Formats: sequence, C-alpha cells, structure tokens
Amino acid sequence: AATVVIASEGYPGAYAKGRVITGVEAASAMPDTTVYHAGTTRVVTVRDGDGDDDASGDAGGGALVTSGGRVMAVTGVGASLDAALDAAYAGVDAIAFDGAFCRRDIGRTAFRRRRVHEPLRVAVLGSTNGTDLPPVLSAVESGRVDARVVLVLSNRAKSGILAKARAAGLPAVLLPSKGMSRADFDATVVRELAARDVDLVLLVGFMRILTPVFVDRYAWRALNVHPSLLPEFAGGMDVGVHEAVIAAGRRRSGCTVHYVEVEVDAGGIVAQRACDVEAGETAASLKRKVQALEGQAFVDTIALFADGVRAVGSGGAWRLPHQRGVTPIPSVHDGGTGFPVLAGGGGGGGGGGGAAGDGMG
Repeated sequence: AATVVIASEGYPGAYAKGRVITGVEAASAMPDTTVYHAGTTRVVTVRDGDGDDDASGDAGGGALVTSGGRVMAVTGVGASLDAALDAAYAGVDAIAFDGAFCRRDIGRTAFRRRRVHEPLRVAVLGSTNGTDLPPVLSAVESGRVDARVVLVLSNRAKSGILAKARAAGLPAVLLPSKGMSRADFDATVVRELAARDVDLVLLVGFMRILTPVFVDRYAWRALNVHPSLLPEFAGGMDVGVHEAVIAAGRRRSGCTVHYVEVEVDAGGIVAQRACDVEAGETAASLKRKVQALEGQAFVDTIALFADGVRAVGSGGAWRLPHQRGVTPIPSVHDGGTGFPVLAGGGGGGGGGGGAAGDGMG
C-alpha cells in the first residue's frame, strides 16, 4: 500500500480555507483506491433574515471545501509498490481544488526489498542498435549479476535493440511515440514498467526527452550511460563528444553511468570506465573504444544494485556508500570523491540519454 497526502497551498505555513473540492466521488470509485478526509468540511448556503447569503458549516449536504492544511490522503493498494503508487496517484489526479499540491516522489527512493534469491528486475529502453544489451545479457546468463531482463522497450520499429531482444527471447515491446504527447508517452512507458515490477531501468540509446512523469517515478532507479568521463563534456551527443575530447587534448576518456534527471547528464555518477586517448586518435576510433566500455559499465552498476547498494547525495558530492563489502574506487577525475572508475574493456555499445539520448548504441 502507498498513501499520498493532498495539501492546501501555503501548508505547512498559512493556508487558505473554504476552497471547493471536486472529484472525490470519482477517486473513491476507482478500484484499489481509498480517499481519507482530514482537513475538509461541507458548507451549505442559507438565507438569513436580511436577505444575504451566509455560509454555514454542516456535516450533511452542500459543497465540500478545504478546512485544513493536510486536506486528504489517498491510499492505493496493489501487488507491488509500483502498482500501489499507480492507484494512489490515479486517485490524487482525479481530485481538484484551487491551490492543491502533493509530493510526486512518494516511494521513489525506496529500493524494492527483494525476497531471498529473487533476481533484480531490469528493463532496457532504447531507440537504436542496443549494443550495450549483449554484455548485460551475457553477465545475466553467466551469473555474474543476480538479475534478469524483464522488458526491452523501443519507440522505433526498426531499432536494432528490439531485434536483439527478440533473438534472445526477451519480452520486447514496441511503443511508437508518433501522435502522442511527451507526457502521455512517458506515462504509458511507466505503466509498462510498473506492470512488470521493474527495479532498475537502463537507457541504451533511448532518443527521447524524458519528462518529470518518468523521471520522478523512477528517481534513483533509472540510469543512463554518457560517452565521456562526466562532468566533462556533458550535454554532447555521440561522435561529437569524442571530437570534443580530442580537440581538448585529453589523454583519458571513457564512459559514465549516472542517474537520470530532467536536466541532461546532470544526475549523480554511479560508475565510470576509462581508456587512453592515443596519439593520432580519431573520433571514430575513440568511439569504438568507449563503446567497448559502456556495456561493462552497466554490468558494474547492475552488480552494485543487485547487492543492495544505492548512491546517495551528501553536500553536493555523490558517493556510493560502503555497504556489504563494496568500496567505491576513487575517480580519476573528481579528486577522490568516490565514483567507481574502472579501467579495461569488454563488449559494449553506445549510450542512451539522461533526459535525452546522447549516444547511438
């Protein structure tokens, strides 16, 4: 079960009262949703002796209005936390009054408590070739990571990632975005993920600008790979990033797995893999080297999550906590703030987007 509180504008400070509330009946009629009243009352209009209309509180009929800061609580129930949140927010969205607001991150930072021996449930979203997918599948099949891929979703019918998923016998969903608003598309993706009780979402060349509908729902659980050692060369895409690295005279490059935020490439860093930039390196050759790291960087990250490790922010510095024997490796890049940076290769492919796709894997 999950509960979301609807509050009145100004709460927890001074807040208005007497604002008419609508939609409660519709929310209450929804399956798996219960509405609890807290700061509400009913007001009827009465005619007094001087001919004026006066408002009077009344427990019976009349308009339902706000009378407190915490106005209502909407509880959803379901077979999983995601399903319960879906039911709760569906009820919240049906209810309206002037100045209503609620938190949209309820349960978002909760790492689903898996049963013993239950693999991490991973979804992969992609629009292009999906060359990061095979290394992930190889790690799953070999037992290197305690996970399983439960969904591969693409917005493009001819994307290589869908072909790879089908060849591997994975659940593959085509969701064309043409004719849909960004919010409606992301809401549909969220429903697909929730239906499969997904723990972790990997963006592999997913060429979409993601909305808060998605980002808020999968905060701390959606990961993108960018083809540079962030924070350097953030915001670039595909071969343009490698051109910028070479033009800047860098002798090291690589890839970064980071949390997805609305702002492109701004999320906390989870893992990095690095390689040398050789004399005479071209953007094309550097791209091949970095692509060979990206899938393995995702595998590194899945392993961390499967061990129950999440990155947390503190004072602006993002770190992986020392937990269950996992010690972050100081970054080559951040002065030792604790980003795991691993050298070496492995098969892999292009990146996806933070709030937008930034690679062509």
